Amino acid sequence: MRKPRRDKKAKEKGAGGEAAVQHIRQIDVLKGLAVIAVILIHTFSDNILAAIGGPFHIMQAVPVFILLAAFTSAYALVTYRKKTLAAVYDLSIIFRRMKRILGPYVVVWIAELVLILYVISKIPNFPFQYVNNFAYDGFGIVLNFFSGGQGPGSYFIPVILQQILLLPLLYYLAQRTSPERMLAVAFILDIALEYLTIAAGIPAWLYGLLYTRYLFAGALGIWLVFRKDSIPKWLYAGVITSIAYIVAVQYFNFQFPFIYPAWSFFHAFSYFWTVLIVIAGLQLLPSGSLTGILSALEKLGKASWHIFLTQMAFLFFAWPVLVQFTVSDASIVILPVLNLAACLSLGYGFYLLHITVSKTIGRLAQ
Repeated sequence: MRKPRRDKKAKEKGAGGEAAVQHIRQIDVLKGLAVIAVILIHTFSDNILAAIGGPFHIMQAVPVFILLAAFTSAYALVTYRKKTLAAVYDLSIIFRRMKRILGPYVVVWIAELVLILYVISKIPNFPFQYVNNFAYDGFGIVLNFFSGGQGPGSYFIPVILQQILLLPLLYYLAQRTSPERMLAVAFILDIALEYLTIAAGIPAWLYGLLYTRYLFAGALGIWLVFRKDSIPKWLYAGVITSIAYIVAVQYFNFQFPFIYPAWSFFHAFSYFWTVLIVIAGLQLLPSGSLTGILSALEKLGKASWHIFLTQMAFLFFAWPVLVQFTVSDASIVILPVLNLAACLSLGYGFYLLHITVSKTIGRLAQ
């Protein structure tokens, strides 16, 4: 297989005068598909997801996001020619990545806080959905912020922040040894950490905020940057293992004793399938100018973080209204349409507003 084609015209600015990072359009399209899948995951019931084969496509959304984030981070480090441990932990790069995540998140978190404290709290018996474990009083507010706020998928915020801090170390290991050895270390470490979380009696709410179960997915994203043109034979064996594992866990309730039961689907054994999805997208999707649906998906992909945060808040607050549509058979069509229309439009609007405000502040600061 050929390596993913880069769009030579689209580049991101490098840090400190370094080489610019070439933009890969296929990644934006994949992210656009993934954020749509996230909304559908939080719309459909578990039974519907299982019936439509969701574990093999829609439910791969978060692992795909993890893998793509790792890929782009590692690709930037290759472009910047970062080789030493101190260099891969360049604080300017890490700060910039943290800022991209935390900037929009802080806006959404404050909006949630204001609505909960001054609006929703006045409504008696408001049926909250996806409630965070921490109350909005005293230190609970601080814990709520660092645990991702409220809404479906809120755990992803602390998870992706942990990835930003941990992946440079895996990248450094891949360079100093080999990408394959780094993968082996990550796989073993992933399993070992799973065992330790169970042995230590980590509570479910805390485990949900930890990066451990996604460690191997991130490692596969780094490996992709160094991948040769052909797919190695071990990956085919891994894909077969993933298919067997996903079927066993999702359809036959199989459970390894050393894997935390609440998140048994999201583990190292299933991520060979995830990386195959990403490889297929990088190879088969066009890299040049996009039109029609692909162009729309590319735009959604660029706004995927803002859309993700928007769906998190929207579904948290809108659930009392949305639940009214679940009483009829038509809800299987109505709910996805409503949620997609609301979350995609509001999220993309949030993205455009963020760009406008950032540019305005930048001009005023000059």
